[in-house]
Amino acid sequence: MRISSKFSLYQHKETGAIKTSGDYRSIPDPKVWTEVIPGPTTILCLAQALCGLSHPADLETGDTVWLEDIIPDVIGGVWNQGSAWRLPSCMAVWTGEDFDLLYDENRDRQVAIG
Repeated sequence: MRISSKFSLYQHKETGAIKTSGDYRSIPDPKVWTEVIPGPTTILCLAQALCGLSHPADLETGDTVWLEDIIPDVIGGVWNQGSAWRLPSCMAVWTGEDFDLLYDENRDRQVAIG
């Protein structure tokens, strides 16, 4: 299973305004809006990725930290109706080059039923 969401991105043809939709029932008028990213999508927000690339200069190998924006597509939860969402935050250990997530799918993954 891949992380995905019923998320589409649209751009207004005249003004360039951006609009998102997460509901198939509320698709904007195609005469006015161009679908830029069709849903469901697995695209990771660029702003989240850039935020996740910075870390304190005094971080030492073996330090345990709390990461607020997880860059890799780690599934944080699933829904029995087919959706899956990304893990928003997690404890991790700095290896000196990267973060090793302290995530156990069997222990930490959320499951929604209904």
